[in-house]
Amino acid sequence: MNNLIPTIFAMGTGILGGGGAPAGEGQPGGGMGTLLLLFGMLALMYFILFLPEKRRRKKLEQAISALKQGDKVVTSGGIIGFVDFVGEKTIHLKTLKDTKLEIGKEFVISIIKEEGENK
Repeated sequence: MNNLIPTIFAMGTGILGGGGAPAGEGQPGGGMGTLLLLFGMLALMYFILFLPEKRRRKKLEQAISALKQGDKVVTSGGIIGFVDFVGEKTIHLKTLKDTKLEIGKEFVISIIKEEGENK
């Protein structure tokens, strides 16, 4: 299995001989098909990987900017707490037993909606 991929690659490029165009001649079309395939794969990768992540990040940024006192949030460190104060760049969280933490807004990874709440 380890030798299969390099062998297939070598066959496709004509290194092992046999396949492809004869030596000294270019590919028909100048390799335009390969270039189009590359651009097509890059576009597909953008739509599958990057665009959904960009939308999710934008939605989270909007939710963070709309934070208010009493919202339940989860931080990137796994801390769950209620928002006690919202500043320009930081928020104060109230956790169990009235422990208060000051964290940066960029560390909020989700906002937990309580059941029965319409947001």
